[in-house]
Amino acid sequence: MNYKEALYFIGNCLSCTKNVSAKKWVVSQVTSKKIDWETVVKVSSAQLVVPALYLNLKRANVLHLLPKDLITYFKEMTALNKERNIAILNQVNHLVELLNKHQIEHVFLKGTAHLLENLYEDISERMIGDIDLLVAPEQFDKTAKLALEIGYKPLTKYYKNELKLLKHYPRLVHEEWIAAVEIHRVVIQPPYNTTLKSTSILEHKLAFENTFTPSYHHQILHNILNVQVNDKGFLYAKINLRQMYDCYLLSFRPTVLTTLKNDTTYYYRKSLYFKLINSVFTTSLFKINDTFILRFLMLWYQKSIYFPTLNYALNRFIYYNYRLFNYIRLFVSAFYKKEIRDSLYRKLSDAGWYKEHLKSYKNKV
Repeated sequence: MNYKEALYFIGNCLSCTKNVSAKKWVVSQVTSKKIDWETVVKVSSAQLVVPALYLNLKRANVLHLLPKDLITYFKEMTALNKERNIAILNQVNHLVELLNKHQIEHVFLKGTAHLLENLYEDISERMIGDIDLLVAPEQFDKTAKLALEIGYKPLTKYYKNELKLLKHYPRLVHEEWIAAVEIHRVVIQPPYNTTLKSTSILEHKLAFENTFTPSYHHQILHNILNVQVNDKGFLYAKINLRQMYDCYLLSFRPTVLTTLKNDTTYYYRKSLYFKLINSVFTTSLFKINDTFILRFLMLWYQKSIYFPTLNYALNRFIYYNYRLFNYIRLFVSAFYKKEIRDSLYRKLSDAGWYKEHLKSYKNKV
């Protein structure tokens, strides 16, 4: 079983609870006993969907056909993730008390929001890294100050005059809590943030008991643009099953598909993402006009599916060239933007910055 086969098997497993044809195919594949479970575990682990894979296989009633040691592994990973998610929800409640006490208008984003609104059938289904939180831009500094006052500390060094250049405050950690917290002023990096304005997200927020999440339409738009813009999904031909699974589940929420159909912003970015989900999850849920241009652009994603080793090499090349381009862009911008000039001067004057910057290359390699 190669990477492509494992990817499509996992994709069908993730959609099989709501997709009858996908369920039949998954059952036939498992029954045939041709699945290379080692490859499946490797790919699903890298994609952070092991609990979701296990729970969907359980719903498909095929667990008795899996190796016993694999079932044990799946159960242990899912139990650990459930324990972590319960701890994260406790941390969220603590943050909500702080935010409400000081009248901070807010919504929780991404995986945390999905947990709060019960997007998943099981609390252990979603693996979560950070707690992402959006606040009103004018309350951004106040929120960060409050977090620092109760013991949160930034993971990385930053300069105060740089904060207005950042999409979110540097990741904050607390010794008593399990997850890092990212306080956002915007959800999508400029210049694409005009589509998802913070004021609009906060205005149309949904309430779940004493917590808030964006509207379902804003959530799915954030999902799409976070992958395609923030994470440079198309540039690197990234396959992000965890985010794709969230998008798939969100599409079943009221009016989401209708509002998406009427939203024509960033047409190709969205259409490519939907085409990818339709392909990997074997669904026709997302209706798109399958034009020649889309089929041509889709070849870039297919390259990452059919030739992962080649894609890895190309991505390294793209990454280093992209960094070089950013250096040039940064130095040019410094000539006419004072905040960038000040930021650049402080970084280049700080010996510790060079060490951290070089570490980012090491991590990528």
